Amino acid sequence: MQICLYFCGTHLFSGVTACMIQEIVSLYTKLDPPNLDHNHARHLAYLFGLIQLIAEHPQTREALCCSQLPALLFPYISVKFDTKPYEQVRLCALNVLSVLSKNISPRMLELFLSSELLPLCFKVATTFTESQRSVALVIVLRVMCIQEGLEFFCSPLVKLHALLKVLEDLTLATIHRKSRIQKTIVYIYSRLADHSSGLHFLKLKLPMPIRDGTFGHILSEDPNAKRTLETLLFRVFPDAFTRH
Repeated sequence: MQICLYFCGTHLFSGVTACMIQEIVSLYTKLDPPNLDHNHARHLAYLFGLIQLIAEHPQTREALCCSQLPALLFPYISVKFDTKPYEQVRLCALNVLSVLSKNISPRMLELFLSSELLPLCFKVATTFTESQRSVALVIVLRVMCIQEGLEFFCSPLVKLHALLKVLEDLTLATIHRKSRIQKTIVYIYSRLADHSSGLHFLKLKLPMPIRDGTFGHILSEDPNAKRTLETLLFRVFPDAFTRH
């Protein structure tokens, strides 16, 4: 972490950022057609690891957010190939953006809402490995925790329906085994219930495994997630609890 302070405390930060940007952009040509090998992936993993350190440190985070560098990671997330080098690079890029989604700044929220990142997170969540899905869904959840982010997903309704379809597919895909994404799914549903349109459509479209106790059983060893699920069901179907 001292290297982050060194960059921040000198005039080197802009120069270091420029070098990082040059390195990131120089390997775009390896993405499609697929020519990214393990050496390239290792090089990018080290680079993205350094960017993640900068993103994590409060004294360098804001400068990073104000640079164009975060948006330059998007092509490494959108690449459609799923061999090991691409999976490694995609996950490292997602990890950087996940760090930037913590206590998200107005600048980063604007970038997330106005760019292709959130649709890319949906693509990752339905296509790639569980570790990548988990990080992508956490980014979505953190954006939704900001009121502007919740409004983004719930209006217009076409975006809300798209999100509900992704969540339904993920719910049905994970009912036969424990998965790290299940509690994130529950938290996203819970946040949607905070919006009038979200609550309305949850009454119509909440998947049966969420409603019938399947997820409750899966999450039985996670008290916080189980409590969130129970609260969600009470909010969406209050009459069922009243009759009971």
